Amino acid sequence: MDTLVTLYHGGSVEQDVYGNVSFYAMKNVTVMFDERPSFGQIFARACEEISCNLNDPSISIEGLLSHVTSGTVVRRLISIASEDDWVKYVKIVKTIVPPYLDVVVRKLSFSHCDAPVGLSPQMPNACRIEAPLPELPEEVVVVPDAQSASNEFKISRPVRGVCGSSNPVVPPQEIPLIQDPIQDHPRSPQLDNGAYLHVPLSFNMEHICSASNSVDVQIEDEEEPYEAARALDSDDDRPVQEMTEQEIELIRRLCPERDPAVHESSSLSHCNGAYAEGRDDELLEASDNADNIDIKVGLLFKDLSTLRQWLQEYSVNRKRPFKVRHSYAQRRYTVVCEVSECNWRVCARRQKETGKFKITKIVGPHTCAQTELSSKHRQLTSTLIAKRLLGTLKGQPNLKVKSIMTMTWELFGYKIKYGKAWRAKQRAWKMIYGDWEEGYEKLPALFNAMKAKNPGMHYEYIPKPNEWRNGREIFFRAFWCFSQCVEAFRHCRPVLSIDGTFLLGKYKGTLLVAISCDADNTLVPLAFALVERENRESWAWFLRLVRIHVVGPGREVGVISDRHQGILNAVQEQIPGYAPMHHRWCTRHLAENLLRKDRSKANFPLFEEICQQLEVSFFEDKLKKLKDATNAEGKNWIAGLLREPQKWTSAYDEGGWRFEFQTSNMAELFNSVLKGIRGMPVNAIVTFTFYRLVAWFNDRHAQAKAMQTRGLRWAPKPTTHLNNAKERANRHEVQCFDEDLGKYEVRTMGGTTSDGEVRPSRTHVVLLDAFSCGCGKPRQYHFPCSHYVAAARHRNFAFESMIPSEFSVESLVRTWSPRFEPFLDESQWPTYTGPIYIADPAHRWDKCGTRKRSRCNMVMWTL
Repeated sequence: MDTLVTLYHGGSVEQDVYGNVSFYAMKNVTVMFDERPSFGQIFARACEEISCNLNDPSISIEGLLSHVTSGTVVRRLISIASEDDWVKYVKIVKTIVPPYLDVVVRKLSFSHCDAPVGLSPQMPNACRIEAPLPELPEEVVVVPDAQSASNEFKISRPVRGVCGSSNPVVPPQEIPLIQDPIQDHPRSPQLDNGAYLHVPLSFNMEHICSASNSVDVQIEDEEEPYEAARALDSDDDRPVQEMTEQEIELIRRLCPERDPAVHESSSLSHCNGAYAEGRDDELLEASDNADNIDIKVGLLFKDLSTLRQWLQEYSVNRKRPFKVRHSYAQRRYTVVCEVSECNWRVCARRQKETGKFKITKIVGPHTCAQTELSSKHRQLTSTLIAKRLLGTLKGQPNLKVKSIMTMTWELFGYKIKYGKAWRAKQRAWKMIYGDWEEGYEKLPALFNAMKAKNPGMHYEYIPKPNEWRNGREIFFRAFWCFSQCVEAFRHCRPVLSIDGTFLLGKYKGTLLVAISCDADNTLVPLAFALVERENRESWAWFLRLVRIHVVGPGREVGVISDRHQGILNAVQEQIPGYAPMHHRWCTRHLAENLLRKDRSKANFPLFEEICQQLEVSFFEDKLKKLKDATNAEGKNWIAGLLREPQKWTSAYDEGGWRFEFQTSNMAELFNSVLKGIRGMPVNAIVTFTFYRLVAWFNDRHAQAKAMQTRGLRWAPKPTTHLNNAKERANRHEVQCFDEDLGKYEVRTMGGTTSDGEVRPSRTHVVLLDAFSCGCGKPRQYHFPCSHYVAAARHRNFAFESMIPSEFSVESLVRTWSPRFEPFLDESQWPTYTGPIYIADPAHRWDKCGTRKRSRCNMVMWTL
């Protein structure tokens, strides 16, 4: 904890004759250091917080020590003026539980008297001086009444004791006040140290200083709205969609791989994000917090909900739980300290004219011990945490629940359980994006708005056949793809990877995705769908739309996926005018299936190696080894696969429809990107996919243009493969057999492969014009091998002209050139008059809590 320091500044500090101090309206900021800071580092940060020069001799640094004596919290300030003082203070704090490092920063330039900086209005004929304070807004002015005030006010040192005590009072000093009319002075009188003199307009002194040292102050004629009472530099002013500096610092520490200033859906480029609007009644009030403002009579709140939230955060920040004594939305709201012996209470009443709630009475201060040692706080609810972290979760929706637990501890000083943090995240999502039920109903309007600005977009929004609930049709499926992705796919290799991932929100469902990759093997998302589950009908419906709206007529493509029965049937469907799909099975899924059959981990890598063999002879040799190593059940399973060898082996894949990809990890990789948003409402998922595509297209296009500017012909990965082939070709021997046909014999020198296998010298036949080699690489990878390069050099043939254009930088630029148009906020959307379907009640999860997140342990995260 010695790396975490809280700096207090602003407001006022009052000290009684026994040295016990109290704070009023002070602001605080928690600073995290990599290691225990020195006094110089603390002093520099303190000067930065109060905007003072490091050489200012009036800066005072004091350490706060808190301990409990006879049920009462005693706080004392220790002056720190050197590194030795700081080391001694830290040593003392470590003996206290909890060991908090709290530092008070003050600018001691008040020269009118030698009293403490803060003076109390509890004494008759005394006013309060607070220094330094941030400049108040122009509309919030508290100045002495020029017509009733005398030319001078008496200012006395406060003595916080029991009324009637014989504690001496320092003789008052005279401070003249400005007598000009109020309208000529829009601000309070300013002292030479920048502090403002605040003089209360009226006080009811009948209840001051009872035996319990409580103060009952009533102001009947003053109405000061809460919004107007906030300091100009207070965090209360921030818009709800932004994060505080403390939250940004926490995100940087908890998620170092992310930029807190960039929304997660746009994390690949600095582009603006937009979000579906949530419910106004919860969203608009979330910015009101009680970090840097003290409670006082006269504060106005928009409604009872705003008042409740503010009091909750106020009590959590000051570690003072309360109980609700009265709660009546049409009349009053009263809270009292949870300790029955304590007299603290706050009363608020509803104003008849405006309907706002106004704090009318405060009885205090607390006479009970502060509950700093407690691990719980009755006001620290999941709703309060959600509203406090609303800006964070809006910018980082994938923030882990454990990170929310850590942030709550850092911000409030309380450790919460996983369940409360999870509920806070769910409630924050609801405030931002709306309810899960509303998400299904907002989908068509969202699709319509996107299509209005991006006309090439295609979407489907269909109801459940022959089912209604309360006279309304039920949502069944949705499909969407963007013309920008369709255009990008025209410049990619004709291979797709498809997969499904289940949703984790309040309703069951599955998100289907179709992915391709560009010349540099970067993912290119193509199409998405929300369906009830993975089955024959849903896969057939999805693939049919992909073929019609993404692939287009006449183009043949390879499809890599697992062997889900729905996919096996869907790829065989014939659509008039559209070329057939060439299905290839994910070899990693097949290896997992073999592991379940024979329970032999040693056979797992051997099976993957068999699938990757490009020559039939090597394939047969290794297959024999596998058959000898596996059990009877494994042999039977392999025999079933051999009925269709072209779908899982590279050696028999005559068309080369895999394009070097053995697994469906393209789709698996993209599902890992979507993993954190699968628990969101469906309209948020659609919005996330849109802005993730915007970010990817912007970022990848910039990278491609940079390659083009450098004069590169091929993308980086093809360039690496080509350079390796050229280097190995130098060691090959070439013999021409038919120059007209371009037939050559190429002999390798033999050697040891990268995995330690010793291979003898071998001979391959190369046909230059047919772009063929006996090793199988040009057929399978659609890219020249070292044997082909050696033969081309022998003939002085420009072999790079045989490389497909999909590997070029020019194609890479064209892939990412399309641009998206923002669809603006909901208030600017075009009117949607089509059908609206409700969420399917049958798909609602029966249980609360975290959903199962993975079907099996798959290690498929590297292309």
